[in-house]
Amino acid sequence: MTVCIIISVVVVIFFSLIVLLIYRRKSARKFLQKISLFQEQIEEVFAELDFLLNQFITKEQEEEFIAKWQELYSEIGRYRIPKKNAAFAEISKFKETFKNLQKIILRSNGEIKRKEKIKNLAQKISEFFNELFKLTENYVSHSAELQFIKKWQFLFLEANQTEVRDEDEKFSEIERFKTVYDSLHDYFENANEQFIQNESLKYDALFSNVDGKNLDFQQRTAVITDEDRILVLAGAGSGKTLTIAAKVKYLCEVKNINPDEILFVSFTKKSAQEMTERIQDKLGINAQATTFHKIGLEIIKNANGRRPEVLDENVLGDFINNFFENELLNYPELIKNLTEYFAYFLEIPENIENYSSLGELYEAEKTFDLETLKSKYDREKYVRETGAEKLKALRTLNNEQVKSVEETKIANFLFMHGIRYEYEKLYPFESDDPKRKSYRPDFYLCDYDIYLEHFGISKDFTVPWLSPVEEKKYLDGILWKRDFHKENGTKLIETYSYYSSEGILLKKLEKLLV
Repeated sequence: MTVCIIISVVVVIFFSLIVLLIYRRKSARKFLQKISLFQEQIEEVFAELDFLLNQFITKEQEEEFIAKWQELYSEIGRYRIPKKNAAFAEISKFKETFKNLQKIILRSNGEIKRKEKIKNLAQKISEFFNELFKLTENYVSHSAELQFIKKWQFLFLEANQTEVRDEDEKFSEIERFKTVYDSLHDYFENANEQFIQNESLKYDALFSNVDGKNLDFQQRTAVITDEDRILVLAGAGSGKTLTIAAKVKYLCEVKNINPDEILFVSFTKKSAQEMTERIQDKLGINAQATTFHKIGLEIIKNANGRRPEVLDENVLGDFINNFFENELLNYPELIKNLTEYFAYFLEIPENIENYSSLGELYEAEKTFDLETLKSKYDREKYVRETGAEKLKALRTLNNEQVKSVEETKIANFLFMHGIRYEYEKLYPFESDDPKRKSYRPDFYLCDYDIYLEHFGISKDFTVPWLSPVEEKKYLDGILWKRDFHKENGTKLIETYSYYSSEGILLKKLEKLLV
């Protein structure tokens, strides 16, 4: 009986194991089939997602995609897939992707926007360079340069604010734009220099025969330069008229400018006539030069419809006399300016243009005998009787001999402001150096016990109009004087020649004395 029971149990267990094994095999087969289905669906998910990520994904597209595949995500979540399963990595990737789908789409949309912004930026930069190259085919004036810079300044700001990475296709082009824009002034300067050289060579036949003469490079530069305003500084006989004539020829023959649209203005009727004859007779260009007075007359006549009458000289004289006698006292500032003019500026030498700077003139006039007018001063007599004489004699208001025009101005300034002074008074202390002559500062201000030295130096503490040896000697002298005053406890104030060249000598002097 016991044996039968045991056999029965064994049989039951055996058949149970067989049934369990069959069930497990069926379950495993179903599981593998499900996993296979999952893989197919996941492949479809990633294909669709990749397609979407290549464009900007709207909120509606995002919600539609999530709703479509949410059931798959939930179903996969109910399965425990062992790591050894071949589909484990793929399914895990899907789960992680779907879980972070909103972040992925947000990041993708940001990158698409960035790339679209770079694309638009690159297109604008291309337009920038096209316009730049077109502009520099000719001479670029200062106003055109400023206009161009202003036009593209916001693109420069946009380029600096846009995130551009090294791996971006347009990275080099954008960096090139930023470099060029940041140095546009130098770019235009170099482009203009190159244009002048090219134009000079291109029209060499024209520039080599202007009234039978060949223009040098400086003259050609003045002719070709198409600036808003051009100032040409040149001495007598250096070819200014020739350059003007060449400019006319260049404008008419190269730039196709109508001669009637060119205005020549001169100070004198004679020079205007000579210019007209030269251009018309020798160059064969029908251009007309005129004077400032005549062009002004034409403007008034065209505006009023009639020719104005020339004012009688007596009427003008009466008007001026009446103003000075009856009206001048009502204008204190004008009185001050007139007084300063007769005191400081009536004595400017006629030959000042013969020197490259006031410092050079200062040194040259160290050997002159200039005289102030203080001892003879009479306000009415000075202006009425001796103004013209002293203009030629280079005398100041104290009738003292000084060393330069600048010292003359300083002496006049001191006298006009009631400041007593002595010119080149012997310094009360002697130097220990036996080789150094007695020291006489330029001015001694008696009521203030102050010494004033006027040094003929430039702003960078050089004396370029002297030889290197003389310059060193002069600058060493300045340092010695400063140290000598410190050593003896005397107060020294200084003015310089470059004050005068900058037009601030008297203002600086006034500030020092306040």
